[in-house]
Parts: sequence; C-alpha cells; structure tokens
Amino acid sequence: MIKSRFNFGSRFGIAEFCLLMIFTIGVHAFVLRYIFPGYYNPLWPNHSDFYFSSALANTPSGILSVFKLPRPIGTLFIWLIGHLGIQGSIAAVIVLIQSNCVLSAMLFRRIIGIDFKWSFIAAFFVYLYLIFSQPYFYTFCTEDQMSQLSYFLLINAAWFFHIYLKRPSLYALILFFFFAILAFLAKETYALTSLVIASAWLLSYPKKNTMHALIPLVALVSALGVSFIYNACMHSRFYGFDTNAFNAPYKMILNPASVFGEWSRYAREGLNVLNLGMFLLIVLTSYRYFRADSRKIILVLLSCLIGALLAWIPNSIFPNHHFGGYSCSGSYILFLPVILIALFLQNNKQMYYMSMAVILLGISSPVLNKNEYLRNDWYLEQENIQRNLLSTLHPLLDQVGTTGASKRILVTGLSFPFNPFIHPMCLLTLTKASLPEFDVVAYSTVNFKDEALGDRVNWVKFIRPDQIDFKKYTNVWMFTSDGRLIHDLHIGNPIADQDEPLGVKPGDLIVFPDIARILWSANALVRKSIPINQEMLLFNCGLSFINYDQPELALRCFNDSIAKDPKNPFLYYYVGIAFERINLNSEAKIFFKKAVALDNLKHPNFAFIRALLWAEDHS
Repeated sequence: MIKSRFNFGSRFGIAEFCLLMIFTIGVHAFVLRYIFPGYYNPLWPNHSDFYFSSALANTPSGILSVFKLPRPIGTLFIWLIGHLGIQGSIAAVIVLIQSNCVLSAMLFRRIIGIDFKWSFIAAFFVYLYLIFSQPYFYTFCTEDQMSQLSYFLLINAAWFFHIYLKRPSLYALILFFFFAILAFLAKETYALTSLVIASAWLLSYPKKNTMHALIPLVALVSALGVSFIYNACMHSRFYGFDTNAFNAPYKMILNPASVFGEWSRYAREGLNVLNLGMFLLIVLTSYRYFRADSRKIILVLLSCLIGALLAWIPNSIFPNHHFGGYSCSGSYILFLPVILIALFLQNNKQMYYMSMAVILLGISSPVLNKNEYLRNDWYLEQENIQRNLLSTLHPLLDQVGTTGASKRILVTGLSFPFNPFIHPMCLLTLTKASLPEFDVVAYSTVNFKDEALGDRVNWVKFIRPDQIDFKKYTNVWMFTSDGRLIHDLHIGNPIADQDEPLGVKPGDLIVFPDIARILWSANALVRKSIPINQEMLLFNCGLSFINYDQPELALRCFNDSIAKDPKNPFLYYYVGIAFERINLNSEAKIFFKKAVALDNLKHPNFAFIRALLWAEDHS
C-alpha cells in the first residue's frame, strides 16, 4: 500500500505520473477505437481552426505580437505548438489533455486519501472512459487548445499550492496568483469552477489558519480582475466588447432565462440519464458509509459537481455561438467523483456491490450517447475530407519545386467549408519548396473565414467561378467534394471529351470537378457498352451543382431529369430547393407541393412536408 502523503515532486510522484500517462494513452486509444468514432487516427483536423497554429507560427510579425491580442497566453501556446506542424500541434494538445486527466486524478487521490492500489486503477479507468467517450470529446477537445491550457495551468496552481502548503503564506499566494493569471489570460472557461473549488477549500480548512484558507480565493479573484482589465484594454470580443450587432457570434446576453436555456442545452448534450444515476449513487453511498468523515467527502464531491456544471456558464452567455462541443468543458472535474469508488472498496467491503453499480452505470453510459454521436458524423466527414486533402497537398506542393514562385495555380472543387488555404501561412508547414500564387474558387462565402473575397493574402486569393480566366494559370488542381485530387491539369492539355447531351461545357468540368467525375465515370461505362441511367445521371449532376451553390445550373439538370421521369417526387423536391436558393420561394412552394402529392402517402417523407411549410411561411 502506498499512502497518499507522497507529493508529485517525490520519486514516487513522478513514477506515478509516468505510469498513469502510459495507462491513459492506452485507454484513450481503446475508447476511440471501440466506442467513438470507431477508429484510432486522431491527428487529422476537422476544422480550419486547426490550421491557425501553423499559420501563426509562420507569421513574420514575431512572438511579441501575441501580447497585442486578447487571451495572449492562449495565443502564445498556439504559436508554440504551431512549430510542430499541423499534426504535431494536434498531438501536443492530446498530450496536454491526457496530462490534465492524470494530474487531476493524482491530486484528487491525495486530497481524499486514496491508496494507490488496483481499486484506484479501476476507478481511474472509469474516469478516463467517461471523459474520452463524452459525445463531443473526439471532435472538439483538440480544437479548444486554449481551454485545455487554462485547465493545465490551474491544476498546476493547485498542485504547487498542495506541495508548498506549509511554506510562508505570501510565497504560496504569489505562486498561485502567477499560475492563475496565466490560466485566465489563456481562456476564462474555468473561472467560476475554480472559484467554487476555492470556496470549498475555505470552508473545509481549519479555522486556526485563515490566511492559508484564503490564499486560493484571493489569488483567483485577483487574477480574474487583472485578466478582465487586460482584455478590456484589448477590446476583447470574448468579453462583449465591439459586438454591438444582436446576431454577432460573441454578443453577450446576460438575461437569466437565456443563460439558463443555453446551460440546459449544454447539460443535455454533455450528460445522460446514466451519468446522473451514477452521480446520485455516489452521493448516497458517500453519505451512508462515511458518516464520520462525510462532511469532507460530501464537500469535495459537491464542489466538483457544482464547479464542473458552472464551467458551461461562460459559453452560455453567448447564445449566438452555441456549439455542442463546449459541453466538454468541466469534464475533468465533473467525472472526478467516480474515483471515490476506490475509496469505497478500500474502506468497506460491504460497498462492493454499490461500487460495481457505479462502474456499470459509467461503462454503459455511451449507449445513451448514440444520438449525440450521430450529430458528430458531419465532423467525421470533414475530418476525412481534410485527411484526403492534406495527403494530396503534400506531394503537390513538393512537385511545385524551386520554380513554383513563377507559377500561378487555380484550385477548384473546394466546396467544403474548411481548408488550409483559409490560413495561407500554414502552407509553409506542408512544403519546403517555394510557393506559387493560388487562386482558390469560393463557391459560397462559407469557404473562407478570415480573408475577404477577391483580396490576395500572402499567396492566396479567393475568387468566384465567374471571375476565372484560364489564360492566367499554369496549372489547375481539381479536387472533388471528398478532398481527393481528380486531375492536375496543365493549361493547354486537352480535357477528356464529353458528349454534350447535358449541355455541360468543358470549362464547367474544370470549375466543378464533381461534375467531371460523374460524367467521366458515365463515359467509361458507355465505352464498355454498359447502359447508364440518364435520369440518375442528371439528378446527380443537379445535386453536385447544389453543393457548389449553383442553383441555376442545378435547375437545368433537374428539369431535364423530370422530363425523363415525371413521377419521381425527389426531383420536384430538389427543384424546390434550387428555387429556394435563389429566393424564389413562391416557385419553390409549387414544386414542394408536387413532391408531397407524388410521395408515398403511407410512408410520407417529412422533409418534403417541412420544406412545403417553410415555403408557405416565406412566400
């Protein structure tokens, strides 16, 4: 038995950290492989934000420029990990997350007085399992780098306070304040959480040393004050400055009903009934079997639960910026009470069945996360697209070679919302070769975020399809909607012949690569004397044009398809969608009505009905 008196700085403390880190890496891989997403390949981005760290690392403005921005410590961290490359920066955040889990469990073990036995390892497994199987953990936690850093700094503040608790009070106060101010200048997610836990410490500490009891609370309040003043001077939008528009993403709304409504949404997205049952069982068991020391345990338990739930408040005051991924906030603290089952097993054999019930509820909880996992499918699709895109861009950029600077390349087909061209400086991470100029076709404004349409930023300029002049380019990189390169076209090379029953021009095949893929595949079948379904061919082309935000071209395909198959309700539905995209809602209503009329009355398609109701309300 190894007692809880060992500090992190001791040899055992370091050995314990290393052992638990190895264990955490294994549990992380296990949960991702067998729970969600069903595979272990976590180093690929699913959002343009993942490219920002590499872009920031390559900016010529220098490190001091980050202190002119809100959240400077968080930005500095992003700058540092950006030097590791796109995948390296993701790996760094994963290690940070795993470290947060280990440091939290180790400190909790010491505070409660849990011995390092197999019962603790079992409880620690359940703790990790619950965090890593949280519905939005995989798709968002590595994107929220600043929040992970903020927690890391706060848990280190708690660790140093725990280690140096017997040192002079001023020393402990300065050390705690130092880490707290760094944490809140990284991100403010855990501000309320830390205040709750510090208040619990104040209530539980012996009254004979009030100064030691006040140190965490005084340090945190002071750090929050300094952080607020700094961000106010920076006019930080995260504090509600410069966000006067009512629909602005960071418009701060402090109405209690709005805040509670958003908080409730995060609660529904982050927890399920089995989680709640597990917490209730832990509370009841703690009270029943530890009456002699129940005040301390109940106080720790409630401070963890209340503090974790308050971690959702900072995001709840921005209802226009709601995202389910923020329900991960507080998970490190929220699931810490599960480790109490180790204490149950070590102190009372009668608690075996209660402990097993807690473990069973925790292990079973992902079953009720099925719907939330399905909501993340879109992000898994984006991850697959980015994986394909980056795997292709590496060799393409290398092929540009030393003469690349004299080239000008047109990039088509990036109809998906995220890509590295949004943050042009990150392209330097992908190759050592000189970069050419890129004109990237933006099919809708969702294709870019930070750059203005038509303005060249570094090597990249976003243009609309009707602005293309092929004579300006040496090459065209044609990507399909799944991020794969369909053709590296050298201007002047012939494009595959296309019989034009669909009226598709050769230039359209370059600008809209999915159309090229559909028609080239159809031509390959024709050459093999395999019959093709013209109606389906036209329909697929129409869907692709919708995806490219070209409703007028989609209408041409859908109307030709209706002429060949006039009783297909889906064709009328998508004609209505196309009219809706060009704000012809009255025309859209006519075709939605036809779709509903032709639909199977016994098994109606509710998408048709919803579309019709919407069109009736807006026409």
